[in-house]
Amino acid sequence: MTLTSGYLTEGYQQPSILVIPIARPAPEAGIALTVSPNPTADQIVLRMQSEYTGQLHLRLSALDGRAVIRSRWDTGVDSHTLDLRRLSAATYLLGVFNEDQELLTTYRIIRIK
Repeated sequence: MTLTSGYLTEGYQQPSILVIPIARPAPEAGIALTVSPNPTADQIVLRMQSEYTGQLHLRLSALDGRAVIRSRWDTGVDSHTLDLRRLSAATYLLGVFNEDQELLTTYRIIRIK
């Protein structure tokens, strides 16, 4: 146990994790998504929060740039699930692309055991 700034702490302290996009979508992209839960042990669910129409291409990549999951999402469906159970516990990047393969936004995804 240690005394830090007047607080008694024991063991390893986990910080709160806030999920924010790494790249902000361009204003003309007209896309707003939520990604939850994050961190996750098994799957993430993407939910459309805007009136974007069309198909989105999703690419989950390891930090070395290797694509580990590719998926398509018809945005006429309100949500889309990605199964992460076969992946190792690590940090991944989820790229969201439009039909022309232009990057709209990127999220940091944390896979835990």
